[in-house]
Amino acid sequence: MTNWPQTGVEELATWIEAHSRLRDAKLSDWLWTTQEISVSELSGWLRDEKKVAPTKHSLALAEQLLRDGGCCVIPRPDSRYPLLIKAAWGETAPPLLYCRGNLDLLQSLEFAVIGTRRPSALGKRAARLYTRFLVTHGWVIVSGNAPGVDAAAHEEALAYGGATVVFPPTPLDTFQPSFRWSEEWERCLVVSRYVPGSEITPWNFLGRNQLVAAMCRGALVAETGMRGGTLDTVGHLRRLRRRVFVTDLPPEAKHCRAHQLLKASGATPVPVAPLEEFAHELLMLRSTSSSQNETNMNDSPDFFGEHRMP
Repeated sequence: MTNWPQTGVEELATWIEAHSRLRDAKLSDWLWTTQEISVSELSGWLRDEKKVAPTKHSLALAEQLLRDGGCCVIPRPDSRYPLLIKAAWGETAPPLLYCRGNLDLLQSLEFAVIGTRRPSALGKRAARLYTRFLVTHGWVIVSGNAPGVDAAAHEEALAYGGATVVFPPTPLDTFQPSFRWSEEWERCLVVSRYVPGSEITPWNFLGRNQLVAAMCRGALVAETGMRGGTLDTVGHLRRLRRRVFVTDLPPEAKHCRAHQLLKASGATPVPVAPLEEFAHELLMLRSTSSSQNETNMNDSPDFFGEHRMP
């Protein structure tokens, strides 16, 4: 992990202290008024202008993060902050992202593969086949580190020589991969919006879904039921005008009804196994300008009303 940029102990502790003390809203207010400057200059500004001093607790958390695999803080004014997330959520975009791995993946073409925690053999196979297809066409796979479809997508991307961006619903200090891998960090990036040391709440899963939706150019729903976190992500994808694909499950499949409703709501049906024609859809997404992916939060309703937590 030493090959990747890391935030120094005191700087990281300063950010942890500021974030844990102020939470997202207040820290966002502070950072929104700053210019695009480096993370070290911003941490100095926090200490000198805002009088934020790291405590023993925040220093211990920073030391643990750097010892256990590394951490790079990317505040919103930093030039490395993902433009797609900033464009999607504006002032409500996370003020900080805690990252571990290859930061270059933040600038890649990214496609989300999402779905239920308990997929059938058919749904899991679809997730794996589409992930292979996507990585062979140069796409980085994005998903949310849940068991089931998410785990299959992350794992298959790495197994077939591709790369993956992982958005866990946990702080970075408690991150545990849901998938098997050999810690090849040059092809993996973990990004958390949650302050280290914080508790995991139901909001964490919803906040994670926002980032998955924002970071991708398009998404495949490999398999989902009528309720769950996948549908929350789909709602964000629709509001952000991201292209949504859904597998065309056979009539006898357990989740066929949910997929029929997704299709009726505007998702594009695709076969359970990808055909070469899907490459044309990817080319269209590749050429889509950033302006076409910007947020319009008012004209696309959520699917199926309320969603339960994953």
